[in-house]
Order: sequence, then structure tokens, then C-alpha cells
Amino acid sequence: MIKNFLKFLIKNSIKLLLFLFVILFLIILFRGYSFVNNGLQIEPWHLESTIEEPIYQNYNSFEEYKKAEKIFLDTSYNLVKLKEKKLFNRYSLESQSSPYIKNTQFNSTGEPIPTELRGININESFKIIPKTKIKGGVLLLHGLTDSPYSQRDLANIFLEEGYVVLSLRYPYHGTQPGEMLKIKHEDWEKLIVYGIKLLKDELKEIKNPEIILSGYSTGGPISLNYILKQIKNKAELPNKVFWFSPAMGVTPFAKIGFLDIALSKFPYFDKFKWLEIEPEFDGGKYTSFTKNAGIEVSKLITENNKLLKKLTSKEKEKFPPIYIYQSLVDDTVDHKSIFKVNQTLGNPSGELVIFDVNRKFNDFFTFSVQNSTIEKITTEFPTKSTLTFLSNINSENPEVFQSKNGILQKKKFTPPLMWEPFSVSLAHISLPISPANYHYGKNALLGNLNMKGEKEILTVSSGDISRLRYNQFFDYLKFSIKNNLRKEKKL
Repeated sequence: MIKNFLKFLIKNSIKLLLFLFVILFLIILFRGYSFVNNGLQIEPWHLESTIEEPIYQNYNSFEEYKKAEKIFLDTSYNLVKLKEKKLFNRYSLESQSSPYIKNTQFNSTGEPIPTELRGININESFKIIPKTKIKGGVLLLHGLTDSPYSQRDLANIFLEEGYVVLSLRYPYHGTQPGEMLKIKHEDWEKLIVYGIKLLKDELKEIKNPEIILSGYSTGGPISLNYILKQIKNKAELPNKVFWFSPAMGVTPFAKIGFLDIALSKFPYFDKFKWLEIEPEFDGGKYTSFTKNAGIEVSKLITENNKLLKKLTSKEKEKFPPIYIYQSLVDDTVDHKSIFKVNQTLGNPSGELVIFDVNRKFNDFFTFSVQNSTIEKITTEFPTKSTLTFLSNINSENPEVFQSKNGILQKKKFTPPLMWEPFSVSLAHISLPISPANYHYGKNALLGNLNMKGEKEILTVSSGDISRLRYNQFFDYLKFSIKNNLRKEKKL
């Protein structure tokens, strides 16, 4: 019977493949039709603009680039700026969501505006030079759909330790989401090369300066790609690397996403270029998302995985220490891929810090979250790194303790590490953000967003509304980063 079945498959293989292709095509066609008719509207900012990004390599200094970037950002904004006033639209200049901060001491709600933000577009690239003795420089790489603003709180930590801080805006970011239709992963390599060049120029008078890479979300694989290619070319490496919620896994969608893109080439299905179309209520981050952007990140990650497989044990030893900070739950990135990359590299001089969920609410968690324990992680992904796990252990105590390499240390932190009353976990977007952040913090409009009412009346999902936008344990993050900055690499 089995032989007959195999013969049937071989004889009819072409017909079967054709049948499967037709089924796949019909599924994609149905998905495309459903998305096109879901009621969400394409706005002017969802279209590609006609103006060109400033090309990094055309500018010899950060100051030159910054002037060109400001003109570009202003021009881009004015192309889609709304004449009417909107309360929560970043393209309404008087909106609370506008990326432009007024050059005043207080905003319209009476909140003090930090001096460094007054009169700027929060999407701008920035460079800050410490007033203390300079040890080196750090290049802060932000995430996809994001902007340099998300790196402001991390910048202050490195600044306090004596590092020149540079954060460059990625091409097609910080303007309008339609620009993400143009994204190419090769542009990120150009950015990191240019950023390190600018840092070295800034540090040329400093003796033996440290160069540090910091990558948040997509900034993680961008920095990894740079290091892997530097090792391959036997070129200079950074001294240390910091990753915050790094995107190291390829999504299943990326493998078939090109078929959606192909369908969207037809005028009727033009809207199918988008994975999400949402109100643009965040001045420092796009909320709409193109499929092209996700595919380009996946290309980068796939290239990294190929390069990782080719690494020799001696090449792994050349890697700088990598310090990784990750929430146990993350809707944006696959945390298991992060653990796997860390395991592959060995990273004996580095550290993996995992923020657990609030076990007080264990009864509400899914089975997989309930059973995600430090014991399972260490069994599945044994690592040579220092492994730090932050957890309140059980549902009876909101106080969070740390365990190092599986050994619980009931160290008393001052102030104590405590979950806020109704917080269940950190989120991907919250990890690098201080509760005091002007735009996303505890007292900010977005940080305190908590709309309640009848279900299914908003175009924004309830998940996006309730998503935590700041890190309740930012003081611990600051403490840990500073400790790791002062460490020497293990031999």
C-alpha cells in the first residue's frame, strides 16, 4: 500500500504542486481582499515621499549631517502636515503627539520640558559630549519604526560614565511611515560604519578610547552583523556591546511575505503592502508597519545566522563581551532566538539579564508563560555568560530579587525593586525607557495611556493601549550597565 501511494505521489507530483500553488494563491488572494476591505484608510503619510534622505557619507562631520537632517525632517513633515488641529495625530503641529517640542519651560499641560528637548524634533539624531573625563564613545542603534529619541535615557547612563554618545536616525525613520516601503537592510551597514567613523573622529585626541556598540531591537542584529563582518575581514572590533530586546529571530511570515508584496503590485491590492495601518499617535515612533520593513529585517537576521554558522572557535574568542537585557515575554521579538545566539557565541565575559513576569498574576498567564522558568531556560540554553534573572518568585510578594547563575540572592536594593500594583510584565518597547521619560514615562501622555470603555470601538487594539511604555526597573538597568562598563574582559 505504501509503495503504491509513493508511486502515486511521484506520478502526480507536478499536479500536486500545481494544486498546492493554487490553494496558496487563493489563500493569499483572500487575505489581500480582506485587508483591502477592512475599513482602514491610507493617509498621505502612508505614501512614499518624493524627497531624498541625506546620505551619511556626503557629510564630513556630525554637525554637517545634522543641518541637512533638520532641513530634511522639516520638509518631510510639511509635505503631510495637517491644517486642522488634531489632539492625537503626529502630523498636526499643535497635537500632543507632534514630534516638535515647544521651546518653552513647560508644555500645555504644565509638565516641565527637559532642557535638551526644547525646540527640537524628537526624531533627530543627536550627539552628546560628557563634561567629565572622556573614556570613549558609544553608538546607540535604535529599533525598527523607531527614532533616536528612544535612546535618550540610555544615552544619559553612558554619558555619566564618561562616554561620548552618538545616536543616528536610520534612513526612512522619523518622518512618515510610507517611507518604510523604501527600506533596504544594506542601509543599516552604511549607518554603523559612518557612526563609528564619526565617533573615532571625535575621540582622536583621547588615548586608547573605548568604542562601544549599543543595539535596541533591530539595533541588535545590525551591530551583530557589523561585528561578524569585522571578524571576517580581520578588522578592529568594539570593546563592548550592549543589547536591549534584540531582534534575533526570523518570523514565519518573512518566508512567504514576498508573495504578499507581489500581490500588492496590482493597483487594487496596493494597501496589502502594509501589515498594520493605525493612527499615528506617537511622535517618536511609527505605529503603522509595512511588510517590506519586516522582510528586510529578516534578510539581515538570515545573513547573520549564516555568518554565525561559519564562525570558528578562535573567532568566537575574539568577540567583545556582550551584555543582553531582555524581558521574559516579548511580543515583538523571539526571546529564544536571543538565548540561542548567546549560546552560540559562548560570551563568557558577557551577561544575560532576564526580567521575569509579575508572578502575582500567575493565574492569569497562559500555560507557556506560567511554565517559563529560569530552570527551563538554563536547561534548554546553557550558557557561559553570567545569567541574571530578576523575579518576585511567587505570587505573595511584589518585591523582585535577582538570581545569579541559578543561585537566588535576596539582595536588598535601595529603593526595593517592586512591581507596580497592576503591571504584569515589561514590554519590548519599555525596556530602554525611564519612568521619568518626557514622552513615554509614568506621568507622560503615552506612558499613562489607559482608555477604558466598550470593547471593539477603537482602531487601535486594546493591547497597544495597555502596553507598558517604560521600564519600572530602570534604576536596576542603570546600575547593571554601569557595573558592566567598569568590568575588564575575562581572559
